[in-house]
Amino acid sequence: MAFAGKHELETHENHEEFSKETAMIYSNAEFDLQGTAKINDGKLSLQFPESFFTAEIVNDKLEMTCVTPGENGVTYKRVSRRI
Repeated sequence: MAFAGKHELETHENHEEFSKETAMIYSNAEFDLQGTAKINDGKLSLQFPESFFTAEIVNDKLEMTCVTPGENGVTYKRVSRRI
């Protein structure tokens, strides 16, 4: 499976904005997320109540994107390399 293995963060964009939008910044609380995972054309996707998540391998890098809904939605993107 292409997603298997360990990955190390290389870059990320809009982390603080995304965290504020989803009320997770500096929170030490535990929480459970439940959703149905789908894989289409090598892209993993999950719909959550407060965001939509996708992950895919692009040029041997793991690209993950989380988007909050609405007109003022925030997109958080992180890119990791396989180690």
